[in-house]
Amino acid sequence: MHFGDPSQPDQPPPPPAPQPSAPPLTPAPPAYIPQQRAPYGVPPGYPPVPPAYPPAPPSGYPPQYPGQLPPGYPPTGHPWPPQQLPPPPKRRRFLIAAVVAVVLLVVCAVPVGGIGAYLLARAGTADPGTSPQPSGEPQVTAAPRKSRSPAKRPVEGDSQAIFQAWMQERVEVALARQAQSLVAGDAAGYLKIVDPAKAALVAQFKRQFGSLRAMKVASWATEVYTITATDGKGFATRWRIRIGGHPCFAVTVCEQDDFSLTTTWKLTDPDTPVLLTQETEESANGPRPWQASELIARVGERTVVATTKAYASLLERVATQAEAAAKVADRFAYKGKPPTRYVVFYAGPTEWKSWYGWDPPEWSAGVSIEVGDVSNVVLNGKDLQGWFIDNLLRHELTHAATVPGGSSSRAWWLIEGIAEYAEMDGSSLSRYSALEQTGDFVKGPWNEHVAVSAPKGSDGDDTVAAAYGVAFLAVRHLAEKYGEQKMVDFFTAVVHEGETETSAALHVFGEPWSTVEKSCVEFIQSAV
Repeated sequence: MHFGDPSQPDQPPPPPAPQPSAPPLTPAPPAYIPQQRAPYGVPPGYPPVPPAYPPAPPSGYPPQYPGQLPPGYPPTGHPWPPQQLPPPPKRRRFLIAAVVAVVLLVVCAVPVGGIGAYLLARAGTADPGTSPQPSGEPQVTAAPRKSRSPAKRPVEGDSQAIFQAWMQERVEVALARQAQSLVAGDAAGYLKIVDPAKAALVAQFKRQFGSLRAMKVASWATEVYTITATDGKGFATRWRIRIGGHPCFAVTVCEQDDFSLTTTWKLTDPDTPVLLTQETEESANGPRPWQASELIARVGERTVVATTKAYASLLERVATQAEAAAKVADRFAYKGKPPTRYVVFYAGPTEWKSWYGWDPPEWSAGVSIEVGDVSNVVLNGKDLQGWFIDNLLRHELTHAATVPGGSSSRAWWLIEGIAEYAEMDGSSLSRYSALEQTGDFVKGPWNEHVAVSAPKGSDGDDTVAAAYGVAFLAVRHLAEKYGEQKMVDFFTAVVHEGETETSAALHVFGEPWSTVEKSCVEFIQSAV
């Protein structure tokens, strides 16, 4: 991997700003799950890290609760009988699908030439042996970074380049120690890097420590992207440092979750750096919920669900429903490789518009947000009721399973159609809440092509519902006529392998796309 001019610090390009792409409440299609990163190492001479959290016990809560469903509704997870009234119209939501940058931030062999080096701050991890991975998960070990000589300890009169190299190394070591403290549950050690005179920053780190521990963080890695002197010289220099991080929750090895920060540091003595300021980067989908809010969480076999204390009464219910939804989403994971844990956040109105630095449209009820090689799911608590959350979770967790690192595919209808298909989970078509809006569109301005355009943030609920309805009915027909596996194979060929519908239809369904699409159109027209 080439990082350009070795005399300048290299950094990965920031991901594009979140772009709305997911529609109504429905699960998503299979997606590529990148190889897992191995736990990051610990610098020589550091003590071993503490053991990991034990596996979470199975939840003792039943699959539903009294009052969770409206009167007369059957238990969740079963097909809904056609004679029952459908639920109210759904609020739509987004799948943020950022295109993966050409230069990925991975732990790899990086030639370090010059002061502007791309650095890895070795992080703490819990003992991998105590937190088994799901069966079949590849235990991939990333290539080690090329070793570099220890930085020269500077003396007054040395060049600023020598001081910069020294500061890089000191910050790297400080971040590694902080990571160990986080995993060990040592709050004092975690806060040690923060300037104690910065009361607001200290309070922020205390809150962040509590939230990460509640989510059972099991490993933590950081990287230094760039370092620049901003003021002063020698040991008195203040430094602006861009830092990236990668948490794993509940397991010590996971797909890479990336966040980035802009920070400033100084040395309090020649060996001790302290953090003066820290800002999250909206271009990297920040701030994360655990950076911005005091969270409580429940960790299950397949999910980590977190919310603020204001919604403590809902946490167990949402966590139970998330575990059930994960079983549906796992079924559609690309190549059968779902994420090690689905990370779900339940947001109040303030959090919904502040977490991840995005401005959602009024019609969105949930979102799957790309955060590196994985996606986080956020539920909009403003409009959700208990009996509706399981639908939303099936939709959004399927997005996280199928397009975890985002997608640049133009086939919006497939991405959202398969999500809607998973959300319905075999229920009768009469249970689909957008049939009326879809019918109005199909009998009106529709051009009889299934590749409908993604709705805009300014579109009304009926327009959004109709677009999702056409996508859902088309995918439902593909699954019913050709079988679910062939539908998934077609999705994979188009969304992940970049084939056209014309090309994929021939080798997946054995029929020309014109024939396949005509059959879908006839089905859609008959359904509405």
